[in-house]
Amino acid sequence: MKSPMACFTKAMYPYRLTTLCIFLLACFNQCRQAIPVSRTDSFRTLATLPAKLTVTSGLAPAGEGTVYVHNDSGNSPELYEINPGDGQIIRTIRISGRRNTDWEELAWDSSFLYIGDFGNNSGRRKDLAILKVSRAEIVFRDTVSAGLISFHYPEQTRFTWSRAHDFDCEAMIAIGDSLYLFTKNRGDLGTDIYRLPGDTGTYAALHVGHFNTRGLVTAADLLHRAKNTLVLLGYETGQRQNKTFLWIAEDIEGTHFLGGRWHRRDLTFNLQAEAILFTSDSTLLMTNEQEGGKGGRIHELRLSAAPLNPIQ
Repeated sequence: MKSPMACFTKAMYPYRLTTLCIFLLACFNQCRQAIPVSRTDSFRTLATLPAKLTVTSGLAPAGEGTVYVHNDSGNSPELYEINPGDGQIIRTIRISGRRNTDWEELAWDSSFLYIGDFGNNSGRRKDLAILKVSRAEIVFRDTVSAGLISFHYPEQTRFTWSRAHDFDCEAMIAIGDSLYLFTKNRGDLGTDIYRLPGDTGTYAALHVGHFNTRGLVTAADLLHRAKNTLVLLGYETGQRQNKTFLWIAEDIEGTHFLGGRWHRRDLTFNLQAEAILFTSDSTLLMTNEQEGGKGGRIHELRLSAAPLNPIQ
């Protein structure tokens, strides 16, 4: 004769199994949703950019309420000061004696604007450079000169054509006396972080870290506070459309980017967005290239106050 406890255990078995399945399903859903799609952010398109600005790739603050933008590869070596509210060009500033081989990013400090001429889609470039322009000079002149910061990646030993290499770059920030580059890796779909001096000269970029962004990084900006906040803009490539995302690193001590609290936001629009700029603690401007028969546009994204889920 079976004991009462044995009968109870056998009778409860289906319920224990069901409870276990529910528990495992909940764990699976929690892991799957650990980096959620943001549903509460406020996104709006501010304006369609003029036909001249079809491939904008950089954003930087200019005058009060205005910003600088530029086009990327093969276009004129010019910066454009625009009103983000209506997208109209206010001024055009030409960089004398320089080419726009593939301008991809703007960074700045209190004295200088840095133009990243380091786009390297095919992996063959040996003339990677950053142009250094006086911010004070830009305010008063429509044609300005630029110093040159030339560099290379010591890790790159092959310069043959490739669509799966890790030495393209479209994202840069300036901190103190240094510039930090975040590469656009078509090989491992992550980003490598490199440091360069902010002074003119020729340098080997110093590798300082790697982060698995699970997509192509196209822009960066840093919000300077007691503890910095870094944002990386990028997209995942798909057969029909690009999936736009942000990586946000909060509470960064100095330049220890990988020590910050990293979060991902998958945005609710799908564009080849390639420029980003903080305008407040919770508001960002973005631009996207012309695509799908539609012109380039400028957008505003207000991040929700809700806490972000950390990377699991």
